[in-house]
Amino acid sequence: MARAVIVVCEVAVLACGGAPSSPSRGATSPPPAAPLNADALNRALLACPAAAAVASLDPIRIEFDAATRSGALVCHAAEGSLDLTATQRYAYLALLFLKNTTFNAPLPWTSGDAWPWFVGLNPRVYFYSGSGNTNCSNCQRGTAELNMNIGIEWAAPTWPDVAGLAAVLVHEARHIEVGNHRCGTNDVRVDDLEAFGVHYYYRVWVSQHTDPAAFPAEYRPYMDWGDCAMRNSAFCNDRC
Repeated sequence: MARAVIVVCEVAVLACGGAPSSPSRGATSPPPAAPLNADALNRALLACPAAAAVASLDPIRIEFDAATRSGALVCHAAEGSLDLTATQRYAYLALLFLKNTTFNAPLPWTSGDAWPWFVGLNPRVYFYSGSGNTNCSNCQRGTAELNMNIGIEWAAPTWPDVAGLAAVLVHEARHIEVGNHRCGTNDVRVDDLEAFGVHYYYRVWVSQHTDPAAFPAEYRPYMDWGDCAMRNSAFCNDRC
């Protein structure tokens, strides 16, 4: 469990060149212990996405570099999915989480759920592994490229990993609307609703405004801890 929280935080701070401090150092307490049924909960994430589910992500343009496409296949087109490595499966899990997760309260920065907003910005999403940070390049509506450096060690992702990557997609897409960070590599305040602000609120909404079928209740204390850690490190004038 500790690995999952730390990984989510690391993905968060890699966005747009990285925050100046690690969220784990900003946390007010150690992370919660893993749920006793963590293995059973995360087993659902080993299922391969159906080809039709992946097709439903259109019109988002999704591409992978050679590193994310290399290695053993864990999903197969012959079995109704696509030929995917574990890293590609993880990327599609996050995109499908972003598409399919709905909330029982309006998001602070858009009138609908996150996916219609994301699709309306029409980004190209490029997943890669190697040097460089996650960022938004050519960052204008219709031309934006979300360059997502996600590594290649995703054989067994957890629910916070998947939700965390969805939140980073939200973060990078928000740059299309609001531009760059205004406090170095940080934002100023959460409620300015810039890139880290919507990143933070998306995570909060996953924890507090979803059905347990969308995000397991057992992982919510873990998400809450990560949210506080992020608030303590990604904003110049806000702390939890």
